[in-house]
Amino acid sequence: MKVDWDQDELQAKLSDLFASFFMGDLDGNTPMNEVRARAELAGAMLGRTLAVVQHEGPVETDIAVTIRYFEQRFGKEIADRIGSMGAPGGQLRDLWTNCPGSG
Repeated sequence: MKVDWDQDELQAKLSDLFASFFMGDLDGNTPMNEVRARAELAGAMLGRTLAVVQHEGPVETDIAVTIRYFEQRFGKEIADRIGSMGAPGGQLRDLWTNCPGSG
């Protein structure tokens, strides 16, 4: 029996999971280099997971190349996005500045 599932929905849920796990306790006192490193790790884990989940066919050496590519792609994309959001004037920085007990 073939099970149909929505890959976009899975990606969104995995993204939320990894973001919450690696970045859920960040606040305005967290140094930006740590914020960026955690975002990159969350992205790499997302990429690794998606590469494996989306792989079809026999598991051979090509999967290692795909995993590495996805790790780098998602790690960089998420770290860059979070980095710009955490920069002065960014959405994340504004949230931290306006949140009691942070910043």
